[in-house]
Amino acid sequence: MAYINGNDAFSTPITRYYVDIRPHAPVNATRQLTPLRKEEDKLPLLHTLPKETQDVITKYVRKPDRFMSLASALLKHLFIHRTAKIPWSKVKVERTPKPHSRPYWAPPNDWSGKGFEGLEFNVSHQAGMVVLVGCKTPKRTRDARIDYRHDVSIRSPSVINPDPTAVLEADSWIHDDEREDVRIGVDIACTWEPPRTPDLSTQKQLEEWVDIFEEMFSKKEQNDMKYLPVPSPVPSPADIKDADQKTRRFYTYWALKEAYIKMVGEGLLAPWLRELEFRDVPVPTRAKVDEQHMWTILPDQQINRLGVLFKNRNIAHTMHTSLEAFQDTFLVATMTRGVVDHPESDPRWTEIDLFGAIQSCATGNCRCLE
Repeated sequence: MAYINGNDAFSTPITRYYVDIRPHAPVNATRQLTPLRKEEDKLPLLHTLPKETQDVITKYVRKPDRFMSLASALLKHLFIHRTAKIPWSKVKVERTPKPHSRPYWAPPNDWSGKGFEGLEFNVSHQAGMVVLVGCKTPKRTRDARIDYRHDVSIRSPSVINPDPTAVLEADSWIHDDEREDVRIGVDIACTWEPPRTPDLSTQKQLEEWVDIFEEMFSKKEQNDMKYLPVPSPVPSPADIKDADQKTRRFYTYWALKEAYIKMVGEGLLAPWLRELEFRDVPVPTRAKVDEQHMWTILPDQQINRLGVLFKNRNIAHTMHTSLEAFQDTFLVATMTRGVVDHPESDPRWTEIDLFGAIQSCATGNCRCLE
């Protein structure tokens, strides 16, 4: 069927950007509020963004939250600017209707780009880290299927799908000479972010923590997170503890579920969350904290054992999943449909400096449009 991620999927490079805002706005272990009031608190490049985006960013009171929101907006603009090769001032991020407000980019009528129809991307931020994953979307070989009840295409980015299977059902109507929709969801989770993360060093503390999220996870997921043994990483660090591994596994579950619901265009209030169930969840090994080994990625043979069930239907084959670790406390889950990564260069993830590449592009001093 057309929705299976296979040879019929669109082959294109997938962009992966990350920004570490901690050097500019340290994430402290307090909830101290820091209103925007001093010269040194001014947000770099804020003026290069649309007024409505500026208003959203400056509503945050904590400095780290403002910087993460700023970095998220700047990464979207950078990705569109570089990939579509349009001036920074002409970048416009589209959004699906509320309450989901899913971002995407559709080319303007006078756009002269070739080879792709638009851009699909998703962002996530947590504890001072901001990530973006994005790619081009393919040109259609024929008109998209139309839902005449609403006179809109069911394949338009602006259409909201009420449950995880809606996209699959829509794609089942696609002819063999059409490509499926490209969808991306990404989530970054942090295993230790005081004061948001409690002490989970005992089994009882972990069980109480998992119980808080009973509306998000199925009974089996909760039971597995609490009691299922976690395979030791290979090689196994001498200081790793079972409680630490179970904490990492909880946040792996969290990142997977967030990435999936973002991929299909829903939110954490989706009524079907407990019916979306992950099985045999592997846990990425901690990455080293040095310039050469900041990322680790789970190999395909481990990812292939991951089960993704919706109403007891196995839908793992309808997407590509990756699980990665950044440094020693961050976990990143990415889910894609309708696209096969065709990397042009290494590294897999590109670090973006707020005062480097972004500033050059935002101020018109880059060569991206050549």
